[in-house]
Amino acid sequence: MGKSQPFQYLLIDVTQSQSQLLDIPPEVIRDYPSGAALATWLLSTHQPQHTDPLSPGSVVALAPGMFSGLPFPGATRMALVATSPLTGLWAGGVMGGEFAWALARTGWSAVVIQGRAPELCFLLFDEGRVFFRRASRLRGFSQRRATDELKRDWGSEAAVLCIGPAGEALVRFANVRDSSPEPGLRGGLGAVLGSKNLKALVLRPDQGRSIAQPEDFLGKVVPLIKRLGGTDETDGSVTVLDKLEKADALPGRNFQEVFKEPTWIDAVNKVPESKRACIGCPISCLRLASIESEDGGGQPRSELTLLPEHVWAAGPLVGLDSPEHTARVLIRCREQGLEPISFGGATAWAAEAVEKGIDLGLHFDSPAGFGRADWLADLPGLLVSNPQVRGLLGQGAAAAAQKIGGPAIALAAHYEGQELSYIDPRRHYLPLSFLGPAFVIWPWEEMNLETDEEETIDGLISREDQWALWQTLGLCPWAADAQEGLEEMLCEMFPLLDGRNVSPETLTGWSRGLIRLIKSFDWREGWRPFNQNVSPRFFEEDLISPDRVFSALDREERHGRMKKYFSRRGWGDDGRPIP
Repeated sequence: MGKSQPFQYLLIDVTQSQSQLLDIPPEVIRDYPSGAALATWLLSTHQPQHTDPLSPGSVVALAPGMFSGLPFPGATRMALVATSPLTGLWAGGVMGGEFAWALARTGWSAVVIQGRAPELCFLLFDEGRVFFRRASRLRGFSQRRATDELKRDWGSEAAVLCIGPAGEALVRFANVRDSSPEPGLRGGLGAVLGSKNLKALVLRPDQGRSIAQPEDFLGKVVPLIKRLGGTDETDGSVTVLDKLEKADALPGRNFQEVFKEPTWIDAVNKVPESKRACIGCPISCLRLASIESEDGGGQPRSELTLLPEHVWAAGPLVGLDSPEHTARVLIRCREQGLEPISFGGATAWAAEAVEKGIDLGLHFDSPAGFGRADWLADLPGLLVSNPQVRGLLGQGAAAAAQKIGGPAIALAAHYEGQELSYIDPRRHYLPLSFLGPAFVIWPWEEMNLETDEEETIDGLISREDQWALWQTLGLCPWAADAQEGLEEMLCEMFPLLDGRNVSPETLTGWSRGLIRLIKSFDWREGWRPFNQNVSPRFFEEDLISPDRVFSALDREERHGRMKKYFSRRGWGDDGRPIP
């Protein structure tokens, strides 16, 4: 999309089977140029306040990044944003793969979907037009099987983004994926698409990406690609589990303890695997293990991406100590289209509740509890097929705990309704963002909150700003973090890409613009940062490891840090973004 071309987005109403192409105001492109920033602006513009995420009035917005579809390391991403059915707040981010690559080759700056189709359907994007097609024959298909069927019908070059059975069943942590080994996004976006009776999006790209000065652009990119080609370790690889385990920072058994099992880490590292890079990226940081398949797709074996958060969620979090059992659970989650971290969090809550004698009112075929491999492997299917299981665990740990009530509430490890990943707030291995559960700040480093508080707050803000920039530009955060001096190089690349001059201050403005958009969206939906939004357990229980004790959070101390943080952001003491 060159500078001289108009910036337009496609607005689709699946209720009426209609679409229209609309212009994006120049000032919007100036402040929110692409990726998650543009998608969030569109979400805020088209979705009314306090809209139920699973109602026809909810909106899903997709937008490629500025470098998406180009031979630039990590430029494999598009943004997908909506309101989370787990939290009622902003959810999404950038996800990679062939659909992102194809979306960048449509000429559209973004796509917005609203409404609810009268029956299960898929959208076909072909030659600049949208076609509405029935998808009843795909009902109940796994994401992989549905993708294979649609590619058979529309050609191998077609890119497919789809949900699985869990999305159709409105499990609130269902995900949406394309055929790449990349993970799906968190927050239950698969359920949002399922509520629209939308099984899949099928896209046949019909345009190329234009570059203002292609030879000079490639002249800068090719050396970078060659230099990064030998990189195969990022914070997205399973080696981060080893680092966290050695640092007493890997939570186990629903955050009741610090996980210390070097033999398990060694076993995970010894799983036979192959390395792969995402489409258009030279860094082979993804680990794929060959696993026996059970999804009925006609393949005897399939490749499972060993993502550290997923391996943890189906391992230490739920008490499994066998990589084979963990892989089995993850395969079942993938077959049903479930996001593994929230699945692990909801399941770990149920296991602890059973362990402590709390009646969940559910009947399982296998004994339930931590380390129960058969029960854990059966649960993904039960979440789709069993209304009672779906009505409790399928709502997420926080909502399930509220439904049971009493002591069950304190056991749910969540942040404003979304299950926590492997960052324990008591451990401070990068503290939880004060901006809410939408912000994914990877645990690159431990931050000592007892020494220099100002430095710690500045470090957190720096990480958040960096995350927001990659989300806006549509760059893989793992690949971006592996490149030294990337922001300076980006400023040099923009004139070659589309003729515009971009300064470091411009990049900062884009980053802060996305953060303000997300914070403002969540504020209008009723989120207040000083509410009780982090699980009580983290304020009431110490975290005990074999060698150390990490104190529970202090509410007043946390509130004090939050006020200082908001002051550094230039916002009010209550966390409200000041216009």
